[in-house]
Amino acid sequence: MYLTKHSNVLESGKVLALGIGFMGVSLIVFALSRVFWLSLLSLLAAGFGFILQIIAGRTLLQLLVSDENRGQITGLYVMASTGAVPIGNLIAGALASKVGSSNTVILGASICIAGSIFFMQQISTFRDLVRLNLRIEGA
Repeated sequence: MYLTKHSNVLESGKVLALGIGFMGVSLIVFALSRVFWLSLLSLLAAGFGFILQIIAGRTLLQLLVSDENRGQITGLYVMASTGAVPIGNLIAGALASKVGSSNTVILGASICIAGSIFFMQQISTFRDLVRLNLRIEGA
């Protein structure tokens, strides 16, 4: 429902970055929380940020890729994102056994926030790419 308000493709990049950042902040709150209801609310918020990121990312992928390459690129994206989960779980499990689960969640969330900040710094380049792509397809 939230994403239907952002029908502008140029705003989807900002939604993508904010979703990742929101998920990271929510996961840090979860990792530090010792109150059950706060933990539940933070996981709900993290799930919201995750869904924002997934939907905005896939939408942008569909809009930025040419019709001829859409199937191949989408397949590669799904394979990479699905295949990365078991590898990330293995790394997180090994790290959690060394530094603890809370610290592992905080580290992963911090990486999400850093990625969000980096993407927000690159957003003007991203918007130029989207505008160029829309101009080429409109011509």
